[in-house]
Amino acid sequence: MTKQKFTVLALAFSCLGIPLAKAQYYDSFPAGAGPYFRFGAGPSFYTGGTLQQFGTSVNRSMSFDTGYALNLGVGYAFNKYLSVGFNTGYYETWINSVNAPGFYSNSSFLSNIPFMAEATLSVPIPHTILVPYISVNGGGSTSEFGTSHFGYYPNNYVYGSAWNTVFAYGASAGVRFKFSHNFSAVLGYNYFATQDTRYDYNNVFPPFNTFTVGFKGVQVNSVMFMLQWNL
Repeated sequence: MTKQKFTVLALAFSCLGIPLAKAQYYDSFPAGAGPYFRFGAGPSFYTGGTLQQFGTSVNRSMSFDTGYALNLGVGYAFNKYLSVGFNTGYYETWINSVNAPGFYSNSSFLSNIPFMAEATLSVPIPHTILVPYISVNGGGSTSEFGTSHFGYYPNNYVYGSAWNTVFAYGASAGVRFKFSHNFSAVLGYNYFATQDTRYDYNNVFPPFNTFTVGFKGVQVNSVMFMLQWNL
């Protein structure tokens, strides 16, 4: 074999070895069983806002500003396909307006701290770092409504904060970019929703014994940027 032919064959095998080595690298990841930890954040968009109760029953649409979402998850992967865990985080948005003449919503916000069980199905794409996934969540959420002035000034309004804990659920889907056995970056879509919420106030103007503000349950669509560690 001439030196020139040997050089050509060596280059050919070298070029072939690059994708083969890459494939072996991705396929060398273990099955993925073990605990995981995830953290992320992103913008959130609220839809279908309705003021259902302000002392008495009402039905007034509301608009929200763009909010934000934080996500924290811990769990256990049985293999590279199926995992279960616990999902929490924080959602917050500001009420932009209430569709009622003379109604003010100064510095009014809604927030939620979910606590939900989570099940995730992942489908790794062979020979790539891409891992599409879909998750479902169910549990509860502790919700806060806070305001400096919510209602009809100066005759009838509430101020301060009140809390309520209600049923909550959600779903998410996206892609994990698996850079190693232990570390992934995640780009995903998250849907979060709660049961209708009711907040009881005593510090209203004029003073009443109990004054209830009620909202239709929130529906939140978020774009999430997350990091995940598999231990």
